[in-house]
Amino acid sequence: MIAKVDFDETPVADDPIVPPGYEMIDGELVEMPPMSEEASWIGGQLFAVINEFCMTHNLGRVYPQETVFRGFPGERITIRKPDAAFVRKDRLAPRPSKKDLAIPPDLVAEVLSPTDTAVDVNRKIEQYLAAGVRLVWVVDPDSRVVLVFRNNGTVSKVRETEELDGEDVLPGFRCPVLRVLPSGELESQPAAE
Repeated sequence: MIAKVDFDETPVADDPIVPPGYEMIDGELVEMPPMSEEASWIGGQLFAVINEFCMTHNLGRVYPQETVFRGFPGERITIRKPDAAFVRKDRLAPRPSKKDLAIPPDLVAEVLSPTDTAVDVNRKIEQYLAAGVRLVWVVDPDSRVVLVFRNNGTVSKVRETEELDGEDVLPGFRCPVLRVLPSGELESQPAAE
């Protein structure tokens, strides 16, 4: 469950600071429940496999949990912190800025936690797609599937025995879903291509 922080009627600054563990949704600072160990681990795995591929192929930058993304449409400020995100290099300055990213990512990965509600997850997906995110991966560890949402309105399900595909956002990227899901044993995971 998401807890909203009470504010007085003071207007929100153009460049508000969003502390760790919070996002800003339509101008309201919202405390996000802590991620479970499982969700954090999966988010880290997604970051690692996408980052390795992007570094090898010089495609852009990959950002971990708690990276601040601004640039969502609407009258009120919305700031999101996906579990992992990718931005193409042609949309970035040569060096990382010392500020938050003012553009939406090209790819977002969100990992479901026990505290997530369907309403909150669907709202995030809609905001990402409305902002221009081209590919949204929603990992459901309990069902062991990844739901893939595209900015053209199509949705597909990738099962644990199948591969995630970077499509035209990460051309050539393929990764077994099992690579980013816990196996129940501390062992090496299958490699991404």
